[in-house]
Amino acid sequence: MAKVKAKGVVLKYGDSSGPSTTIPQHASVSYDGGGWDRANTTTHDTSGSTKTYTPTLKEPSSVDVRIMLDPADTAHAWLIAAHASGDTKYLTMVLPDAGSAQWALVGNVTNLSIGDLTPEGMVEASFTFAGNAADTFTA
Repeated sequence: MAKVKAKGVVLKYGDSSGPSTTIPQHASVSYDGGGWDRANTTTHDTSGSTKTYTPTLKEPSSVDVRIMLDPADTAHAWLIAAHASGDTKYLTMVLPDAGSAQWALVGNVTNLSIGDLTPEGMVEASFTFAGNAADTFTA
């Protein structure tokens, strides 16, 4: 089984499908594929003593990104503006060393937070890009 290193993940952003501009200086990235809602299907004639369920609707995916903030950088300024506007945007997360494995999302920058502003630290910002619909995975 192949192992994929996390270092080298590429995030691409844009105002339209198939974004090609890279977000620099991201220190960490995490992807949440969205959880399924489930309906309880247990009835009086269900065998055993364990409830049964069936999946119904799935939440869209989201990507959390922590960057070393440079407000003068056009990509970082785009994230700040996307959060302020609430406009629909596009984000692609590409895995390193895995061919063309990537997730593409259409959604919004729903969260912006600035980390601890200590004298010895860099300014860090965290963003959440939340999908509005199902994402697309290609390998």
